Amino acid sequence: MTDGLTIKPLMGERFDCVVIGAGHGGCEAALAAARMGLKTALLTLNLDSIGMMPCNPSIGGTGKGHLVRELDAMGGEKGPAVHSLRAQMDKRRYHERMKAALEGEENLTLIQSEAVDIATEGGRVSGVVTAEGFCYPCRAAVLCTGVYLKSRILIGEFIRESGPAGMLRSEGLSGNLARLGIPLRRFKTGTPPRVKRDTLDFSKMAVQEGDEPTPAFSFLHGELHLVQDRCWLTYTNLDTHRIILDNLDRSPLYAGRIHATGTRYCPSIEDKVVKFADKDRHQLFIEPEGRTTQEMYVQGLSTSLPADVQEAMLHTIPGLERAGLRSQLHGEGRPRPLLRGPDQRQLRLRGGRGPGLLRRGQRRPVREGGAPLYHRKGRRVSGGVGGRSGHQGHAGTLPDDDVEVRIPAAPPPGQCGRALDREGPAHGARLG
Repeated sequence: MTDGLTIKPLMGERFDCVVIGAGHGGCEAALAAARMGLKTALLTLNLDSIGMMPCNPSIGGTGKGHLVRELDAMGGEKGPAVHSLRAQMDKRRYHERMKAALEGEENLTLIQSEAVDIATEGGRVSGVVTAEGFCYPCRAAVLCTGVYLKSRILIGEFIRESGPAGMLRSEGLSGNLARLGIPLRRFKTGTPPRVKRDTLDFSKMAVQEGDEPTPAFSFLHGELHLVQDRCWLTYTNLDTHRIILDNLDRSPLYAGRIHATGTRYCPSIEDKVVKFADKDRHQLFIEPEGRTTQEMYVQGLSTSLPADVQEAMLHTIPGLERAGLRSQLHGEGRPRPLLRGPDQRQLRLRGGRGPGLLRRGQRRPVREGGAPLYHRKGRRVSGGVGGRSGHQGHAGTLPDDDVEVRIPAAPPPGQCGRALDREGPAHGARLG
């Protein structure tokens, strides 16, 4: 904690808002704040990881597609918005398009650096400190740390202190958040191995064509007619399940090496085989990771089993008998910190007259859940909610799903005085 730090602007830069993390949630928060007129900075460990999709190559799907539509509507659409639309993505192209959108935003500055502390003065946010010792003065900070905050990779008996896909992890921020009174918990999630396209036998799988005409997430968009790539459907079988059960003691999930809370929508293949022992097969979707790569994603086979077990179980699956593992290191278990739990109240960090909100991570560590939440936070930092009820729409209910102690809605613009200085269980905690 750097309370009382004398802020020295770097190159004269001062920001209304600094967003930490440039995953899907961070990009939406930064764009929302910038488009509401705030001078915004977006800090990321690596500019080449902006909008990176370290897990599945898609947006939307069951339990998430309606949240993507709310990012467009942001007015609480229900009915048609709940339809489970899912779109396959080219991971590299998605990153490029998202980075271009950020770079083209007038009030937004991209910064490649590691945030290690939140500077405060008198209990209010005054800046974000980087690993190099620079401090970016600001009146509000939004944390969108995703899977990088003190994360670990587990593949069977192998453990590495790392972010996803070999990326650097954030080292210094979690300790300083704890000093600010924010308790930390770990999440865990898994991801499947990737396989090489030209080693697969698609004749043994069922083809999955895209919709024609192609629907859009936005209700303001007309019909699309796109050149679409196919996905394929195959299944595990009893031989697959036998290999998994014979090696459960090598799974970090069952060997006691993971002490974390699992994600809601991504059960591992180990869990599915153990908890649904009456099922003799589980469906797997084979999805392209992009148009310029041979990598194929095995949707439904998330695991933390060691690489030799991954290879053995893959070769029992129809169409994957000769599958070449393109990247065994993608078969990983990723614990992550939880910065907000249902038994914890939110911590508001405020700077100047603007209410700064330091989010406590995501209860649902999936990009479609984080993106609308942080879009909403970007708007609230700017005072852009304008008195509209936070309970309208699915994105508005996500924070209330996670926090038992309710935080009163931000006051309308121009009424940010003493109303934001209240303390106590009903109003959140205050620094200082």
